[in-house]
Amino acid sequence: MAYGLKVIDTKEGITFDCKRENMAGKKEFIEPIGYAPNGKAVTKKQLDLTTGAPVQYTFKYVDEDGKTFEKSEITWKIGDQVVSPIEMTSVFEIKTYRPVIEFTDRFVIEKYYELSADMGPSSKGKRKIPDSERERIRISNLMGMRKLWEKLIKEGSVGGGNFNGSSGNFKPGMAFIRAIKVNGNKWGLELGVFKEEKIFEFLQEGTPHAAAAMIPQGAAKKLEANFFSFLKRSTMDIREIDANFIGFRVEA
Repeated sequence: MAYGLKVIDTKEGITFDCKRENMAGKKEFIEPIGYAPNGKAVTKKQLDLTTGAPVQYTFKYVDEDGKTFEKSEITWKIGDQVVSPIEMTSVFEIKTYRPVIEFTDRFVIEKYYELSADMGPSSKGKRKIPDSERERIRISNLMGMRKLWEKLIKEGSVGGGNFNGSSGNFKPGMAFIRAIKVNGNKWGLELGVFKEEKIFEFLQEGTPHAAAAMIPQGAAKKLEANFFSFLKRSTMDIREIDANFIGFRVEA
């Protein structure tokens, strides 16, 4: 399902309306636990209020004893932290630009969304909006997308801001918009939602080099003696022997 999103950068004069499509297809909702005023956990249930036709249903929060509560009475928690529902982001304001490497190397990306230029509603009230007018809106939004894309490509950066993919999410999120270039001439924008920062435990510094061969002292002396004994018996001119051929490190 596509959701509308307005992207703005007041400093750069960038603004456009677009649609975001989830490319991962994963569930977005972070499930909290609701607690009644009596401290007991509750579950949301559909209750039948029917006393006659037509059939009537309502949703209530019910504890383990069957007692019902209104939504306004429930305290939500994730672990021990009390949280409140956050509304879905409809305006994504770019607040910072960072190098692309921070987008790809430092964070785990939970979801990706593809952005496409919005052409607005097909009607306003009873008036049907002509296709030509909707196409004009789409092109205007596409030009805004292109302006942002060119900036991101030129700077090698991504644009970040606060983002929540759905209403009812209980943890504030952050996302970055990244410029995409495919097959040389196709371009687009994707929005990646951060899950968490990567924790690396085996990062290295510098360039590794092969360690020199370590030969025990006694073995090295025996090998050296055998080598020079071979030279005495050989008709080979010692000047033809590369001095680097004898490259052993003797242990102290």
